[in-house]
Amino acid sequence: MTYLNCILLFKTSLLAVNPDGTFVRGRRPDASLASTTANWPMVALMPFRETHDRKLGNIERQIVMFFVSQDSTNNTPDERDVIVEQMNALSESFLADFENRIKGKASITSKILKTPELQTFPGYCTGYSVSFTLTSKKPVC
Repeated sequence: MTYLNCILLFKTSLLAVNPDGTFVRGRRPDASLASTTANWPMVALMPFRETHDRKLGNIERQIVMFFVSQDSTNNTPDERDVIVEQMNALSESFLADFENRIKGKASITSKILKTPELQTFPGYCTGYSVSFTLTSKKPVC
């Protein structure tokens, strides 16, 4: 699976579970900029590192994503907890859809690490970060 195939799979799954939200890929500053005009919820895919195993023909990609919604400095911890829980549910919906779409093409080969993120991207967003290893076969040229 190529880089572009991965991006298209992410986009397709995210559109299925978050059709009215914003999908951004890039670095933290890109997500911060997008968060100022986003349709909420926003999902940010960070640039991923690839490890190529030439003998086995595998590619491992270290994926980090943020599932966030608009927050306010005036929110109470209880209000923030509601946002975190909603974004956890969105991340679970994405993972279920994504794992179904990658069957036969790739697999998640690590434990999925999920972390609550409070007022990230210059204080505008709260939600969950999700990271995992995505393994696929190297495309044949």
